[in-house]
Amino acid sequence: MKTIGYLFTISGLLLMASCSSNHRMVTQIYPDGQISREVYAYGDSAFMAGDNTHSPFLFSIRGWQQIPLDASIPFVILGEKSNSLGKEDKLNVKVKRTWNIWENPPLLTPEKKWLEPLAVPQEKLEKHFRWFYTYYTFTCSYRQIEEKGPIPIEQFLNKSEQRLLFQGDLTDYQGMNGLELNDKLNDLTERFMKWYDESLYELRFETIEEWESKSGNKVFISKLKADKDAIKRAAMDKAKDTDLESIDMGELLDAFYQTTYFSTAYQKDKNHINQLFEEKCRPIELFGHQIKYELNMPGRLITANTSLREGDTPYWKVDAYRLLPGDYILEAQSRVPNIWAFVITGFLALLAICGMLYARWQR
Repeated sequence: MKTIGYLFTISGLLLMASCSSNHRMVTQIYPDGQISREVYAYGDSAFMAGDNTHSPFLFSIRGWQQIPLDASIPFVILGEKSNSLGKEDKLNVKVKRTWNIWENPPLLTPEKKWLEPLAVPQEKLEKHFRWFYTYYTFTCSYRQIEEKGPIPIEQFLNKSEQRLLFQGDLTDYQGMNGLELNDKLNDLTERFMKWYDESLYELRFETIEEWESKSGNKVFISKLKADKDAIKRAAMDKAKDTDLESIDMGELLDAFYQTTYFSTAYQKDKNHINQLFEEKCRPIELFGHQIKYELNMPGRLITANTSLREGDTPYWKVDAYRLLPGDYILEAQSRVPNIWAFVITGFLALLAICGMLYARWQR
């Protein structure tokens, strides 16, 4: 049986993220600044029975109207089923709320602190009057994830590479063809996974250090600090024949110090060790959530910084990966015709024509 290393693997993290969920967010904006929003999710039986501690929503739903749905109704989370982004899910509950973005926008509270980047976007609506049209510009900003683990991702991917890999930003890669982009993306993905593996290793090592310092047994705590780099080199050497994520930390440390201390200690205190590790990895659960953000603007849509559409409705995919390089900003602009301006202009134009005709008739 695996010891410490068993839960310190990517497969363990995927199990932790299995409670994650998909969300559909439908936002309707009106010319007077009113916003009507519906957010769909899948609630378990406890939540559907009224236990809000099992809420599937990323934010607190206090003050929102809760509406159960027919669980058999399918929702395509992202695009068409044939689209690689597409995923059909069954959502059985929605919450709804209306507010005025210029007067009393709601104060969103994340259901858990680490959910804040996805749960609390910053939204702004601007209104610009022109004679024939009134323009509306809506901006929704999801803030960058600040907690990115023990190793800076910039050691593996620069900002331009992060924006390409996580946000699809081709600004610095214009002129590349598909084959060249494919090679580039394969290289970036490989480096990203290397960053992920090494970050995971650091979290595993930090967990062992913290557990050892709290255990009351100080035999190895000073040695772990002094030998950290050497232990990592040993792990990297061993990973040449396998991979870093599958290395059993208990076996690695036992072999390094010629002891059975770590494997034995894990069996005695595994619940505490596992709890420490899960707490350190809790923000990783954020990557199990995705949002389909649908937006309906007043009047006719002019521009939106997404090419994804369902009919006339633009939508964006929002997830934690897109928040790694920086803020992820959703923008759209629409215009509403000022009918009265057309009427007045037509009337004035008619008066001008009549005046010209009258003056000509007088001559």
